[in-house]
Parts: sequence; structure tokens; C-alpha cells
Amino acid sequence: MSVVGIYRDALFGNPPSPSTKPSREGSLAAFTMLAHSVSGAVAGIVYYATGAARAADTAKPVGTIGKAADEADYYRRESDGWVVDNTVYEGVAAVVQPLVDDAEQFSQSAGAASLASESAKTIIEQSASFSPRQLFGSDTKGGWWDPSDLTTLYQDVAKQIRVGVGDPVSVILDKSGNGNHLVCPGLEPRRPTLQRDTGGRLYLSFDGIDDLVRVNFATSVAVDRVSLVQPEAWTAEAQLFSGPSGSGILIMRPASPSIEMFASSDGPSLPISLTNPTIVTERYFGAYSKLSLGAGLPNIAAAGVSLANGFIVGGSAINTNYAQFRWYGSVMVDRQLSYSEIGRAQAYLNRAPLAMPVIISGDSTVADNGTEQPAIATFLASDLNVVASIATPGDTIQDQQTKFNALSGSVKQSARVIIVQIGLNNVINASTSPATVPSSSVNVALLQAYINTIRASIHREA
Repeated sequence: MSVVGIYRDALFGNPPSPSTKPSREGSLAAFTMLAHSVSGAVAGIVYYATGAARAADTAKPVGTIGKAADEADYYRRESDGWVVDNTVYEGVAAVVQPLVDDAEQFSQSAGAASLASESAKTIIEQSASFSPRQLFGSDTKGGWWDPSDLTTLYQDVAKQIRVGVGDPVSVILDKSGNGNHLVCPGLEPRRPTLQRDTGGRLYLSFDGIDDLVRVNFATSVAVDRVSLVQPEAWTAEAQLFSGPSGSGILIMRPASPSIEMFASSDGPSLPISLTNPTIVTERYFGAYSKLSLGAGLPNIAAAGVSLANGFIVGGSAINTNYAQFRWYGSVMVDRQLSYSEIGRAQAYLNRAPLAMPVIISGDSTVADNGTEQPAIATFLASDLNVVASIATPGDTIQDQQTKFNALSGSVKQSARVIIVQIGLNNVINASTSPATVPSSSVNVALLQAYINTIRASIHREA
């Protein structure tokens, strides 16, 4: 049976029944099968910390697929070196497409199962099978910048220091494969900061004082740009986006709160929310330029507007007119996109976060231990919503249980997953002289007691 079929039966029974209670085991089995399928599609890929490390590895056999953390592309090892090979996307798509097809059949059945299946099919299509990377061909200029992907963010121009929530950002790597990385032209206090909204989504916060990132690259006559933004304060003439040559300007207008694509004179302004993120779609095509907010093709004329030579976020080409707003990301493609392509890009940027609320418990392995590397929780932030991290260097199982008991009931109840890590502090008891090694049965009993405490606190059916 397919993943969708297993999940259907887990939710609604077989045959479907309104009285069926969803099965946790069946749901887990479905997603385990999906995980195994996707894992099979990407098995054998060799991962590197940097592209330089990948390029220097000449020992791998011909046909090896490599992926570096600072590169958007996958590479295949050939006899004369490494070449770009992104067919891994096709492999994942081959895994996902049967799920989409099965969901299509599932959606034709009657009753509640049909409605739930259609939602599942939409999630699979938009979240799993589409990536903005697909909008870029081998010679398509532009860029894709995604602040929710922590692997693309650095605090320093040298790209040595990773970013966590609350940290300043100097570099946002381009995920389109074009190498058009956004860079802050100076250090503190000009860097925007990474933040998380109440819905769990990550964004870059621009302070409206001097925060700005920019990149120069050539573009042609027609350029489409899709972004997700939320102004936080209103300043007339402040520029959310612009281009290094003074073109491609998305500007706040005096009619608060509204924005427009600006040329030599005012164009139509569209009202925008100060409390919720808004999809903004700009089409720069001279006299045929258009703008829209929300879903759909850009449809409000902005005659005479052009875009050339790159992208600036946060202010103007001459480092003025700074805007205070939240930037959730942008896709900028050097051609006119189809209605379907624009719709998929908008849905991707505006997707609900898949952040699972978790509590992290452990010792220095998962806590920030004062080294240059941040806590593991930082790297989980794009996929998990860490509602509490009680991990502390040196903690034993008993220490972890004490900290967990001290959490408020609302925090415990908000978590769907508890990550518990047990390390050397329970393998060796350094408080005795000489150090002793507790028996495994003692550790197992302590861990079981901690797990029982967790279950009693968060398991609503217990």
C-alpha cells in the first residue's frame, strides 16, 4: 500500500467511518515509509562543509554525487573534475510524484476523506515537489534568497560564523545557483537581524535606520520578482527594495500604509498590512510593468518602471531611504514567469511553517557550550519551533528532570516532541574520587523515570 493509502486508513479507517479514531501508529508508519523513500532517492550523496573542500576531493570515484553547505548545486565526480548535476531533484520528484498521483485518486472518494485528501495532495505538490530553484535554467539570471534556510546565513562576510535567532546577518547566499549572494556593505550596526514571528516563520528584520544588504548582477528587460514582506513602521519614501542603478524600487508612499513601484513619477499605490506578511509580486517590463499584492498575476500598471543591475533590500542605491520591515525572502527571475510559475512561487514563499514545537533537554552536546559553534538547537530552528531549551553543559538525567519539572504547564503542553540527550555526565560520575562508572541499570532506571515524567506531563490521552 502507498504512503497516502496508509495515511488515509490511519485517519479515517478502512472503510472510512466518522467514528474512527485517528491511529498514531498508522500515521507514523506512513511517514516512516515516506522518509525511507526519500532517503533512498538521496542515498550515496557525499556532503562537504565547503565547495572548496568538495573541489579538492579528487579521491572519490567517477559518478559520486557531492553537495557542499555553501553551494546551491549538486556536483557529479568525473575523470577530469566535478561538474554540476542537479538530477537529484528529479530523483526526489520521482519519489514524490506517485504520492501525488495516489492523492489524486484518493481525492475522488466521497465524504470527509476526500476533503482531507485534497489538502494532503496540495501540501505534497506545493511543499515537496516544487522548489523556486526549478524556475532557473542553466542560463537564467536572477536569485532566490531564503532567510528561513539557516545554512545560507552568515554573521560575517568571510562566511565563518553561522546565524541563530537574534543574530545579525551579513551574508544571505543565493539558492538559485547563480551565485548572487546578498551582502551587507558594512558590519554593526548596518546588519539586519534574524527573528522568528509568532507563527514560527523566520525573517530578517530591517531597522529602518541603516540596515541594508545588496548584490550587483546584470538583468535584461523583463524581470519578475516575488517576495513576502511585512512593514513594521511607516515612513513615506522609505524603500523596501531597489536596484544599484536606482531602478527596481518598491517604495512606501505617503498614503499610509501603501506601497508602489516607483519610476520618475508616482504610480498607483496599493494598501498593505502592518500586522501580517503580504505576498508582493513585481513585473519590471518598462511601460508594461505591473504590481500585485496577494495571490495572482501582477495586474496594477506601473508604467515606465525598469529594473537593472541587481537587488538591494532595506534602502536605496545611495544608502538612504531605509525601511523598517520584515523580509521573509524573495525570488527574482530574469524573464516573465507563467501564471502557474508565479502561483507556485507565491505559495512557496507564503507557505505555513512546518515547525514542530519541541522542548530540548540534554547537556553540552545540544547546549551552547561557549565555543564558536552555536547550539544544535540553532540548526534545528528552520524545521522545529524550540519552545524551551533546558539543555545545560554538565547536566545529568536527574538535573534534566528537575529543569523539566520547573517548566510551566503551558510550555509542556505546547510541545509535540521532547528531545532528550544523555551524554558522558551519566556515563562517568566525575564527582567521586576516583571517578566511577554507574551501572547501566541505574542509568536506564533514571532515564525511564524521566520519560515517565514527560509522558505524564504532555500525553493528553494518558
